[in-house]
Amino acid sequence: MKENIKNDDNLYEENYFLNTTINLAQELREKLSLSDIVKIILANLYKIYKNQKLSFYFFDYNNDIIQSFWLEEEIKTKIIVLEKLIQRLRNITKPCIRKRSIFQRKNILTFYFPFKISKLYGYIIEIPLGNSIIELKKIKKNIEKINAVIVLSIRNAILFEQLEFNNKETTRILNCNPSGIASVNSKGKIQFANQMFEMMTGYSLAELHESDIIINHIFPDFTFVIFENRPIEGRIFNIRRKDNFEFPCLVSIVQVTEDDEITHIITLTDDSYNIKQKEKIVNIRRTIANDDSVGVVLFRFASLGGEIVIEDLRNFKIYPEYFSTVFYTSIGQGNRHAKGVYGPIPAPKLKNFNAIIFAFTGRDDAEIDSRMDRNQYYLLAVIFPKDKTEFLVSNKKIEKRFLDLIQDYEYPNRMDKNDLTKFREIVFID
Repeated sequence: MKENIKNDDNLYEENYFLNTTINLAQELREKLSLSDIVKIILANLYKIYKNQKLSFYFFDYNNDIIQSFWLEEEIKTKIIVLEKLIQRLRNITKPCIRKRSIFQRKNILTFYFPFKISKLYGYIIEIPLGNSIIELKKIKKNIEKINAVIVLSIRNAILFEQLEFNNKETTRILNCNPSGIASVNSKGKIQFANQMFEMMTGYSLAELHESDIIINHIFPDFTFVIFENRPIEGRIFNIRRKDNFEFPCLVSIVQVTEDDEITHIITLTDDSYNIKQKEKIVNIRRTIANDDSVGVVLFRFASLGGEIVIEDLRNFKIYPEYFSTVFYTSIGQGNRHAKGVYGPIPAPKLKNFNAIIFAFTGRDDAEIDSRMDRNQYYLLAVIFPKDKTEFLVSNKKIEKRFLDLIQDYEYPNRMDKNDLTKFREIVFID
């Protein structure tokens, strides 16, 4: 008979903790913050052990923090900074009963249940027992029954807090971006827009969300671009503000597909300032190209000697021997091409000046050298002050434009000053 009563007690205890576990799981189901979860855990443990001096220690190994939670009228928490307490908690690696309570700092018989959730997180439940004599195995068994629910809830809370932090951090980064960024779904509805996108378009986030045609007002070419079905990188389009003012933008569009849902990530960079700056630079370059300190000379070379065909070097004189030296140097370096020999090659002996020199062949009205069959070598030099070097177009562009331009001159000796002006500009005007 006594044995049956004992079995009935065990059955009651099993059912009690089963119901406790189920109730705890239901209470924790929608709780996403760590504080709320710990509060419910402490409240349930208080019901079981009738002891309000319970505490819960949460270990964040990644940041080397131990956070203490306890329940009074509401959840209280603090970061443990006392090194002695930190060391005592770290030394607890398995369930045990100790004579001294860490939370109350008194000589009270206390049960500790540690659990490591992962390499980054763990916790300890502290239950002061007072004068009660409760078997360690029974306490451990009871906590283990609800431990799976506790661990799952804490993991969810950590994951939620991490996701929330990531979302805030992502939003902060996107809002700090100097470009306007928005995501548009396959139906043309704007799902997200950063603050710069709002400022550039003049629409609030609420206005951007409410319509699936607003993107076509902002970006009149949107539908056309989407039909191209390929990424757009840094192309100029006109963007229209809410007040119908239009301005040029560098537009980039990336298509993202997830679960058969297509999203377009649009990046807008206002190009108004850049266009004005480019116009300003072009004007500076054009001024330099036509300045009196910049000159162009065409030099015709043959076996009988050389001569300057046209000179447009108003502020200084160029002597033919300088060019003949450069010419022979270029031939000696083997810079031959189908159209002859071309530069750019720096001219020697021109103090405080630089020169870009092109060597090429062309027909001539005068038969200076019968062996050449009226094909003569020419040197065309654009000479400019050294302090103008920063305004040069790249060498590859200069060479390409020179070759394109020289095609029009079968007889280079017939060039006039207007023709030479074109060669001045290819060096400075992109």
